[in-house]
Amino acid sequence: MSILFFFALLLPFSAIQAQLHCGSSQTCADPVGIGGQNNGIGGYTYGLTVSHFSNQGGGIYVTNLSNNPNAKGIRIGISDGAGLYSSSTSGKGVWAVSTSGTGLYGQTATGYALHAKSTSTGLAAYLEGNAEVTGTLEANSLETGSLIADGGSSFHYGVAHFKAGTNRQLFVVPDLSNGGFNFLSQPGDLGIIFSDGLAGGAQNQSAGLVLGPWKAGHTGIRIASDGKVGIGVAQPQKALDVDGSIHVSGNIGIGINNPTASLHILGAFKMRSISSGLNEFEINDLGEVRCRKINVDTDYIPDYVFAPDYPLLSLEELKIYIETYRHLPGIKSEASYMEEGSVDVGELQLNLLEKVEELTLYVIALQEKIEQLEKAQNSQAKPQLEKSDSHEK
Repeated sequence: MSILFFFALLLPFSAIQAQLHCGSSQTCADPVGIGGQNNGIGGYTYGLTVSHFSNQGGGIYVTNLSNNPNAKGIRIGISDGAGLYSSSTSGKGVWAVSTSGTGLYGQTATGYALHAKSTSTGLAAYLEGNAEVTGTLEANSLETGSLIADGGSSFHYGVAHFKAGTNRQLFVVPDLSNGGFNFLSQPGDLGIIFSDGLAGGAQNQSAGLVLGPWKAGHTGIRIASDGKVGIGVAQPQKALDVDGSIHVSGNIGIGINNPTASLHILGAFKMRSISSGLNEFEINDLGEVRCRKINVDTDYIPDYVFAPDYPLLSLEELKIYIETYRHLPGIKSEASYMEEGSVDVGELQLNLLEKVEELTLYVIALQEKIEQLEKAQNSQAKPQLEKSDSHEK
């Protein structure tokens, strides 16, 4: 059947005469133009050129009346180049609509079943509804976006749906419903949902999701099947498992929603030694601290007490001071500590050391007085002993 007879079935004869331009050969080896010239577009020559000037309808409309799902309305075979080339400056290059079958079906051995390219600010591919890709999908655009999929009002069912085999699925969902796919989902959330389909209801059983660069080593983030997140960790053991250093510019709250310190903990705190495995530092929920050693930084040690010109109070002066103020000089009173609400351990330790050194000076002074008294007593007792001895003789 010649191509002229095929178009005679589709169009009135007058339309054929007005719109079909064919060469002398009945097989139309020369270019064919419908509704326009046969020299193609942009100076190139095409086997079939269709021009449509109406605001509605389409240049070519093909319907399948056989109800055969394997039938093809238009089948284009070519050994090299593009089987179907469509160019549009502002409208739709190819617009495929199907009520139950496949609107646009492409099959290739080595090239691309569908190659969509945008060279300016347009969209390389715009998918409205559901899109199914069983092989590899490669999208490349120069500017605004390679692939846009619009799911209409069915956002919570997944707009971009990628499958591998029968069960493994990945959804990119731009607008989740409440509890959509995951009980964490809140209305208006965006989501990347994954499942290996091995659990009931096509849910995930053991697969994880990796976000990271294509390179060797544990670099990136892995969400395990139980929701645990590992950063640089392939098998996270906790809700967040990090291998490496963490930099936080704000406050961290543990057990508290609004931390007011760099590290704000509600509850007990423990630090365990890596080498011994023992708790080396512990603060319980009563504020009690337990540790093995405390080092307090200080700017001085009160050895100035032993300087020759140190103004050491006499014991009489010290007695008067204590009776008057009810605390040692240089040590804060009870009222002062209660007003402050805390005790500076480092400061108090230095003050106590100062008092110990002063006390040492008092002890030395007392020892000197004791020795002087003993010497004086001995000197007075010696003549009496000599006199007593002479009387006895």
